[in-house]
Amino acid sequence: MSSNGGKGRLGFTVSRQALTWVAVVVVVLVVVDVLLVTVALGRTAPGDNGRAAPIPTFSSVPTATATATATARPSASASATATPTPSATGTPAAAGGGQRRFLSAVSASELWRATSGSCTGGDAVVERSTDGGATWKPTATGQYDVHTVAGLVAGSVKTSIVAGTGAGCAESALSSYTDGEYWAADSAALVSDYVTSDSRIHLSSGTAPSPCAAPTQILTTGSTTAVVCPGVLAVRQSAADDWVQVPVSGLVAATDTGSGFTLARTGRSTCDGVEVDTLTTAAAVAASKPTHVGCAPATTTSGAVAIAQTDDRVAVWSGSQVLTSTDGGTTW
Repeated sequence: MSSNGGKGRLGFTVSRQALTWVAVVVVVLVVVDVLLVTVALGRTAPGDNGRAAPIPTFSSVPTATATATATARPSASASATATPTPSATGTPAAAGGGQRRFLSAVSASELWRATSGSCTGGDAVVERSTDGGATWKPTATGQYDVHTVAGLVAGSVKTSIVAGTGAGCAESALSSYTDGEYWAADSAALVSDYVTSDSRIHLSSGTAPSPCAAPTQILTTGSTTAVVCPGVLAVRQSAADDWVQVPVSGLVAATDTGSGFTLARTGRSTCDGVEVDTLTTAAAVAASKPTHVGCAPATTTSGAVAIAQTDDRVAVWSGSQVLTSTDGGTTW
């Protein structure tokens, strides 16, 4: 018989009532736990909220309340800085309407040309060619307010023009050392002999009345001076001599050769284009006769014509063409 008096092996007795309460507490805890899990699952379950709305997008189009900003159009002056496009044709304004043309040769490949322009109408255009007159690039005279050109002389270092500038269209000499990109006033400009806006002749010695009607061009070779007028070349050997009127029918332009002048003539029965002749001025008299050289096959001879020569290369600008000869004007 046990000596512990009926007690359990651990030395204490668990009553039936205590076991019952423990079982109740465990059941209650299990029920509470189930309820908490049920509630949690109910909150995270997806609900039926209808069809999904589209995802919002954003547009760069301004709303009706936004203020539009206008894009400024380039002004006329801005075009002067733009890169000019070479042109193979002549300037339309130079074809007629009282315009004069100027053509100056630096070498076989480099030529300069200009139109006379107007103080009240279209401005003069000064262009440069580096391929013997095949294509032309306008120079930036517009930014210097150049309206007219009365004379043009091109050189290997600088090129000079006599230009009417500003609101008063006052004539002054300008030169460019940058192939026409920039111009500046030049008291030592290459141009000293030109026809003024009032049809007077300006020589290095000063301004004087013209020796013939409607002068268009002044040329000098050595001490000899020549003035080109329609159908007449006025020549004098020195400032102390009288002018000699040499009739040259169809005379429209001339260029100096050192010993005389190369002439451009139109309306000649001997040439369907621009006839090219030479005239020696060593002893010019009224009976002097030009010597026929060749015929530049210009498609049109209406309007102004210009001629230039360097060595044996002759260039004629007529209509929209610049024609060249490498043998003094014999063949073209």
